[in-house]
Amino acid sequence: MRGITICYLLMFWVGINCAQAQTPNTYSLKEAIDFAIKNNMSVQSAQTDNAIAKAKVKETVGIGLPQINAEAKMTHHFQLQPNFFTPNSPFLNKMGVPFTVNDGVVTFPNIFQLQNSGTATATLNQLIFDGSYLVGLKAAKTYTELSERNITASKITVAENVSKAYYSVLVAEERSQLLDKNLARLDSMYKQTKAMLKNGLVEKIDVDRIEVSLNNIKIEQQKTARLVQLSRELLAFQMGLPSAKDLVLTEKLDKTNLDKTVVVNNEIDYTQRIEFQTINTQKALNQLEQRNIVAGYYPKLYGFASYGYVTANPKFGRMFDVSNNWSDYSSAGLNLQIPIFDGFQKKYKYQQSRLTAKKLELGTEQLKQSISLQAKQSEANWLNSLETLSIQQRNMELAQQVVKVTKSKYQQGVGSNIEVVNAETSLKEAHTNYYGALYDALIAKIDLDKALGKLYTEQ
Repeated sequence: MRGITICYLLMFWVGINCAQAQTPNTYSLKEAIDFAIKNNMSVQSAQTDNAIAKAKVKETVGIGLPQINAEAKMTHHFQLQPNFFTPNSPFLNKMGVPFTVNDGVVTFPNIFQLQNSGTATATLNQLIFDGSYLVGLKAAKTYTELSERNITASKITVAENVSKAYYSVLVAEERSQLLDKNLARLDSMYKQTKAMLKNGLVEKIDVDRIEVSLNNIKIEQQKTARLVQLSRELLAFQMGLPSAKDLVLTEKLDKTNLDKTVVVNNEIDYTQRIEFQTINTQKALNQLEQRNIVAGYYPKLYGFASYGYVTANPKFGRMFDVSNNWSDYSSAGLNLQIPIFDGFQKKYKYQQSRLTAKKLELGTEQLKQSISLQAKQSEANWLNSLETLSIQQRNMELAQQVVKVTKSKYQQGVGSNIEVVNAETSLKEAHTNYYGALYDALIAKIDLDKALGKLYTEQ
């Protein structure tokens, strides 16, 4: 009994794990976009750039913090540099050191320096005032904002690509389901017609016509099945999934989301567009650059201090003896740097920056015009797609009625087989046109939301 119990427990545990492994990944459109933003490589790259920018800010802040360095140096002179004097120097008569005279130059050994010396020094440097440093701090933070704009731009692109791929899957799956229904209906009709042929109620050509239509739908069904799989793989790629296996979409095609009137007027909120936000950040950086150039004309003041020890000995081994004399020394001071003339370098740098500012202003006006044109074009395409969708929906409803009537007439013996086949063909074309128009309307709505800056917003 104990062995049987353990066996059942193992089977139960394996069953639970298998069920968990086979649980499909279900995503709404919002969940698919959120997942893609977390896993998309372009977004991750932009986030890495943002982390680099933040580290750059900290690096810039570090320039204004105390700079402390320590240095230890041991020197052994294999040959000391000799000293040179003139023959009439009164200093020579008091030294009593043997010397040589060559071409009027007196040379004698170096008696002031020992062969071994050592120093140990600690220095501190502190920036007290530098106008460029203060501007640089603001510029570094603004640069971080620019990198954050790039992250948002990457997220918008991901949201656009995922949305279009998501709707592509939904439309393809809906078309596939309709083809399945058409195939089942036509197959039933084909079987009924074959039975009528055996009873001599129809001719063979009637069966052949239906079989041709049936084969065409089968081919269309195979193509659509491949399109569904390809669309799913594209969605998985945009989301950052390794495969579309077990990918289940929870959204349904809903035309009500399209039945909302959007009127694009001349008062477009340009600040909703990430491109406009980015160019404003670039303008802020340009202004800081100009301030930085002007700050280059201001004096710079630094403070410094040092403290160290020095020693010397004729024998190198005694340098490390604790009894050896190490003498300490220290110093402190200020260093004032006043720029006087730089060959007009800063003047022309400032001129370049002003011209860049002018280009940015021109770019801003051009961007506004471009955004306005995009918004109007997107709205026109969207409204046109809605009208086309409405017409194609009406055509599909009419085609369904035609199929129903022609089939009823044929079954009652007052209609022809060819009318039924033509009606089925027209219905299939109406379905194709309707879902093509629905997809175009959904894509047009995405493009309009992007043009108005409403496709994706940071939460």
